[in-house]
Amino acid sequence: MAGDPHRPLDVPNCYYQNHLACPDFDAIGLSFPGVPALPHFGHNRHVAWCVTHAMADYQDLFVERFDPTDPERYEFRGQWRRAAVRRTMVEATVTETHHGPIVLGEPSRGHAVAFGSTATAGPDRT
Repeated sequence: MAGDPHRPLDVPNCYYQNHLACPDFDAIGLSFPGVPALPHFGHNRHVAWCVTHAMADYQDLFVERFDPTDPERYEFRGQWRRAAVRRTMVEATVTETHHGPIVLGEPSRGHAVAFGSTATAGPDRT
C-alpha cells in the first residue's frame, strides 16, 4: 500500500494514533483532531488505507494588539484581556492569548501574531 498525504513534518503534529477494537472490528491508524475514527491512515488484519489530500486548513494566525505600556494585556472586541505568560524549560518567555502563542512580533511594540491550531485549541472531545 502506498499513500501520498502531502503532509510536511509539522510541530505540533496534526495527527494522533488510535487503536479501535470491539467484537466486530480491530483497527489501528491515525486520526485528525475533530474527525472521528481513522479516515486518513489505518489498517486492520485484512486491508490498509490512506488518503491523498493537500491544503487542509487547521491552523490560523491572528494579529494581536497589545498594550505597549503593559505587554501582558491584549485587546479583544474592545476589551483588554490578560495574556498568559509562562517560562518554558529552555528559559524562553512565551506570551499566549486565547488564540494561541505569539509566534511573530513583539507585544511591547503594540502588535504581534498569535498561532491557532486545532491540535492545540483545546481538549479533543470526539
